[in-house]
Amino acid sequence: MPAKVQADTVIITENMRVSLDIQLKNDVSGMRSILTLSSVVEEILEDRRLLIHMPIHQGYHYPLPRDNTILMHFFVDSEMYAAPVRFEERTERGGFLFARIRRIGKIKPHQRRDCYRLPCSLPVTVERLWLNEREIYPERQPAVGQIINFSDGGMLFATDENIEKGEKITLTFDMGNTETIEGMALRTQRIEDGKYLFRVAVRFRNKDICQQRRFYKYIVDKQLEERRRWTQDIQPLYVPKQT
Repeated sequence: MPAKVQADTVIITENMRVSLDIQLKNDVSGMRSILTLSSVVEEILEDRRLLIHMPIHQGYHYPLPRDNTILMHFFVDSEMYAAPVRFEERTERGGFLFARIRRIGKIKPHQRRDCYRLPCSLPVTVERLWLNEREIYPERQPAVGQIINFSDGGMLFATDENIEKGEKITLTFDMGNTETIEGMALRTQRIEDGKYLFRVAVRFRNKDICQQRRFYKYIVDKQLEERRRWTQDIQPLYVPKQT
């Protein structure tokens, strides 16, 4: 059986998928920025410490901050949990780079408030809610588009529909199962060249907790797929010294 760490009834095990929220400096607008990185637990150490694979970002091992608290997320039986951790050191084993982290707080159920925006190109069907009266607009059909990036709180997509700011729309797309959710347009930008005419940013409305968890889990899984792709296709960036 894999080694494990338990806090109350929540267990962290080896080979568990986790994500790390890295607090970045505020941008020029004063808004905070969070970078979400994916990893896997390699080993359970003593004294509330874990050994995880060093996260990869854009093909490089990301330099985890030593003095900042990092929020680590993971799923247990489809429930989301989080624990504050601190990065202590990196270590090499067999040509692979790992990070030793120390848990500095309790594991608690967590409802995510921000989420990494996952670049993707999934098709999306867009229906403008004010056009739902088919007896008035029988000729109008839902528009098609393409997702540019996606988070558990909203998405950016391209379409030929000139959707106005504040307009409510319904979005339908497939993430292994069909999802339908209502959104509100935050901004629309005309695209000078490309397949579609407009780029629309939307904030989700009226999503339930289960749907939000599905969205977040999909994002984490895709990040891990990307991490494996970099690991398998590219020579490790950290090469241990010859002895």
